[in-house]
Amino acid sequence: MPPGSPLKIGLSSHSPDQANRALAAGAHYLGVGPVFATRTKPSATPATIDYVHWAATHVDIPWFAIGGIDLTNLDEVLAAGAQRIAVVSAILTAPDIAQACRKFKDRLPNIHDS
Repeated sequence: MPPGSPLKIGLSSHSPDQANRALAAGAHYLGVGPVFATRTKPSATPATIDYVHWAATHVDIPWFAIGGIDLTNLDEVLAAGAQRIAVVSAILTAPDIAQACRKFKDRLPNIHDS
């Protein structure tokens, strides 16, 4: 991070209560999920698509839907109100990582905020 750049703090949240606590603590952005079961955190209980719906109507800072998102469920996540996602397994396990990244990028909304 360049000198003088403001530090931004993000927090993962797994429920509306955790999100509200993160907002009260001054988080700059949130991770919302895991939306689905995920291989990166196999013991994590999915927060479900309902949590994405909740975040879309209650969270006024940038937030990212996280956990188990892939190209087969991406439309459901976007329809629930997500404008940003974080993806690990669906990209890192793809036969062509660059192509997988392009496929996700092509299907995401184009927003221009920080």
